[in-house]
Amino acid sequence: MRTAAVRSAAGASVGLAALLLLSGCTLVTTLAGGGSDPVVTTTSTSTTESTESATPTDSESPTPTPTPTSVAGTMTGIEDLIVGDCFDLESGADDAELFPNCDTLHTYEAYHSEDMTGGDTFPGDSAIDTALEDICSAAFTGFIGAEPLLTSWNYTGIVPSAESWAGGDREVLCIVTPVDGQPTAGSAEGSAS
Repeated sequence: MRTAAVRSAAGASVGLAALLLLSGCTLVTTLAGGGSDPVVTTTSTSTTESTESATPTDSESPTPTPTPTSVAGTMTGIEDLIVGDCFDLESGADDAELFPNCDTLHTYEAYHSEDMTGGDTFPGDSAIDTALEDICSAAFTGFIGAEPLLTSWNYTGIVPSAESWAGGDREVLCIVTPVDGQPTAGSAEGSAS
């Protein structure tokens, strides 16, 4: 089993990083959106349906609006997440609540994965943080449709730890999360376009 490390990049929550580092996984938070640290919680909300107050005329047809749902997910290790996964995390946990699709209310979405290059020796925290920043910021604009500071999204990442690096792990998994930390429904892909 691959174990990743939890560490902070620029502007990240050092307390969360230290807590997750002790668990053997790395979740790195970068506050590219300029907001506060994202709230890391598992949220359970009720499904509500909206009712239309106006009746469509003969020339109009009602357009169904998808209703966000709250569905219990499946627990999985953060090291097992892949691009396209939508999930929640509990503060200090090294497990994620993985949802069947992004239509379910969620706080995080994995949007890009890329392997770092390097030899057998762990490159150190600074090199890992730089790789996270370079990889995830470059992929962010293509995924969201705008530069990080022009959106309501932050990006974070799961990166190799010294232990997982020794086992061959080189993956940086990039993740987006709303700046306000509130659960959202649907994929963030193209949300700024």
